[in-house]
Amino acid sequence: MKKKDRLQPIFIVIYPYIFSDFVYSLLELGDFEPYCNVEVWDISLIVTPKLSKKLSMSTSDNKDVFLLTSFADFVRHVLKLKNQSRETKVCILNEIPNSSFIELVCNMIITLLLKKNDIVILDLYNGGIPLFINDTISGNAIHHRSSLVARVVKLLMKTSSFKEVRIKVVANFIHLLRRFLPLNPSHRLVAGEDWLARAQRVDFAQNTVKMVSGHSHDYSNYLRQKTKLKDSEFLPGKTAVLLDGPDPMFASDLFGLGRKIHFTSDIWYPALTKLFDKIELETEVKTEIAGHYKAKHPAIASCFGNRRVYYGRTCEMVSKSAFVITIKSTAISYAVAFRKPVILIYSDQLKHDLQLMSDIKLVATTLGINPINIDDPNIDFSSLLKIDEDKYLKYEQKCLTSTNSLRSNALIIMEDIMNIQCDPS
Repeated sequence: MKKKDRLQPIFIVIYPYIFSDFVYSLLELGDFEPYCNVEVWDISLIVTPKLSKKLSMSTSDNKDVFLLTSFADFVRHVLKLKNQSRETKVCILNEIPNSSFIELVCNMIITLLLKKNDIVILDLYNGGIPLFINDTISGNAIHHRSSLVARVVKLLMKTSSFKEVRIKVVANFIHLLRRFLPLNPSHRLVAGEDWLARAQRVDFAQNTVKMVSGHSHDYSNYLRQKTKLKDSEFLPGKTAVLLDGPDPMFASDLFGLGRKIHFTSDIWYPALTKLFDKIELETEVKTEIAGHYKAKHPAIASCFGNRRVYYGRTCEMVSKSAFVITIKSTAISYAVAFRKPVILIYSDQLKHDLQLMSDIKLVATTLGINPINIDDPNIDFSSLLKIDEDKYLKYEQKCLTSTNSLRSNALIIMEDIMNIQCDPS
């Protein structure tokens, strides 16, 4: 175990949800460890306690991850960090959104107590999914010039419960309020034209935020791993990879958003299994499951027709695949990067989820593909297994990367923001 040097730069992640080993890897924190004292504050019990109790996952037991259990505990950690910043360089990756009043208060404390101490406060606009169609904002993002009536109509059309309406109204009010508060970070890492456009509209005083060009998490991971994958023999032969989500069997972030789950396990998984059987028969591939980190399927899952489920190996699986299948996933990034065909799926049940269908349509339009209904017995797979090179490239530009640099996000943050010279090897 590496002994920490108190004068070494400190890289802090403040995370509002359960911080798992998967997220530790997703944020590339292992790459920071040779150069920084890494520390993670899991504040899920403070800002998202109801969601935390529903999810089938637990906080990482990594020595650098600390579960803060009270608001007072959070304030103590902030004050301790303020004292540490007098001796060494500090960079905070602040992942707390402003969708609730407790999150707003936490962000006020971070900004007011730490920003003036020459501490770098960084946030991310690198969601890895497209936001606009033909340079106009789609149904899942509201144009800032839209009338108030239009905003209300769009809000009500896409909501699935009164609870969701209440949560969205509060979030929109807080979003408006924060624009008048001095809560800007010092730096903002952005990935893609769509996310840059959104980042530039967040605050009135944008000139105080330094924009840094980077990648989506999955695209950054692709850059880190692609050279290693050349010699990989993980999945020999042709495979189709399902980019799975936690729903409907396991709880997801939709619970925290108050959204209704429109599909059920007793209908979805048998229909999905039939789809796999048909795909394997017509395309001569073997279907594998890239498990979601918020799910806990066994290695051989009966709900998928006794097919294999792998965790933490999505990039490698996609690199070896013939094509990928998904409802909607940021891991589509891997399919785009490796130029793999994507089959977007939905069902008769999911047709009633207007927000999800809007999101699927947005991805489909950007990639130039047609989603399929898995309840439709007449599916022509041969027409689906193609890619539009120009649209895939545009997808990268829109939501996966804002730079031609092959450096990972970790290297960009350390070298361009923290001014740390990293070993190029």
